[in-house]
Amino acid sequence: MTTSITFTPEMLAELEKAYASGTKRLTYEGKTIEYQDLADMERAINTLRRSLNAKAGKRKSRRVHMRSNRGL
Repeated sequence: MTTSITFTPEMLAELEKAYASGTKRLTYEGKTIEYQDLADMERAINTLRRSLNAKAGKRKSRRVHMRSNRGL
């Protein structure tokens, strides 16, 4: 059985709140997930952010830094 998860801003907010408090266990909409460590939570937060930004049509901002010592 495949379960589809719909990411929501509320889910992201709850995950960020748990991360900030150092709690590795999160219950959302009656489902509990326990992360092995805070690095796993950070990856989950980044995944949710990317997914929500993609839905909203936002693109990842990129910066290009150029350096030259040849007079450019």
